[in-house]
Amino acid sequence: MNFKTRKFIFLIFVTVQIFIFCEHESIRLEPGSVNTGQVKFTGHDGYFNTLEFTFSVPLEYDSKKDWPVVICLHENGSDVSAIIDKWKQITDSLGYVLLVPHGDDWAGNGTLRNWGEDAYQSILLSLKTLRNIVRVNGRRICLIGSNSSAEVANELCLRYRDIFCGVALLSVEVKGTLAPEVTKKVKHINFFIAYVQPTTQVGVHPSLIENILKQDGFRVMFEPSKEIITDSGQISDDKRKDIIQFLN
Repeated sequence: MNFKTRKFIFLIFVTVQIFIFCEHESIRLEPGSVNTGQVKFTGHDGYFNTLEFTFSVPLEYDSKKDWPVVICLHENGSDVSAIIDKWKQITDSLGYVLLVPHGDDWAGNGTLRNWGEDAYQSILLSLKTLRNIVRVNGRRICLIGSNSSAEVANELCLRYRDIFCGVALLSVEVKGTLAPEVTKKVKHINFFIAYVQPTTQVGVHPSLIENILKQDGFRVMFEPSKEIITDSGQISDDKRKDIIQFLN
């Protein structure tokens, strides 16, 4: 092997090492900061989409540590910034990274967003991109949805059950989504469900679902809700702490 060949191989090796280093080196984040990122993907309609997500890191953030993550889904038609305002203090105190993906469908004006047909893809890509920025504890990723976003959270955790350790469904009319044949596949997921009593024939009484889940070995907590929770921020700080700690 002549000198030019050896030099060429050496340069390739150095280039690859620099690329690997850059790929795995966390972006410098200030402890306690709120940040934004972007995901890009082809939607169900074939068009290329660019969506933002917002995330915050705790006050004791250290880029060398693995951090648990709370993914909080905003309600349809709500301002995503309100979720950060209402949950950041809680996740900071518990030492969690808070991830708030932005809905994939405009709600008409301003910063208001809805969850559309690309909801699952945009949420999962936000989490994947976050992993390239922050070291994530893959065994401690939980999901929280309220009212209409609770349906998204429920379906997401059942479709991609290996990702999440727990899911909170706040103020939902419990239906047949948590059927026994489905729950047998998600043994490791903890369920917290704040429910409104079923008002239609398709509704299943929450106590029946609770018994099914407990008999199948789940950790599950059901609590009645007196009114529709249109925003997870309506819940008290103490209750939000309890929910996150239960899910993990």
